[in-house]
Amino acid sequence: MGKVWEIEVKDRKTGEILCFWVKPIPDDLHGDKAGEEVRKYLTGKKNSPQIEVRYRAMVMFEDTVSLPSESVFPSQNIWFS
Repeated sequence: MGKVWEIEVKDRKTGEILCFWVKPIPDDLHGDKAGEEVRKYLTGKKNSPQIEVRYRAMVMFEDTVSLPSESVFPSQNIWFS
């Protein structure tokens, strides 16, 4: 059994939503660390718009995902320059 994070990244200019599954994850993946993880996926994007990030913890049971094991964190606004 382990955790995965569902990270939803939304481009506020286009409304495009991208969702990434990140595993394995450290227990301290939140705040700035979540932002850093998102930056890895957005590398190469220049003049990026304001990005909204939502993430929540899920629990894996033998490669199947259960209902959220933890409450959804408030969304964070992250500026990429």
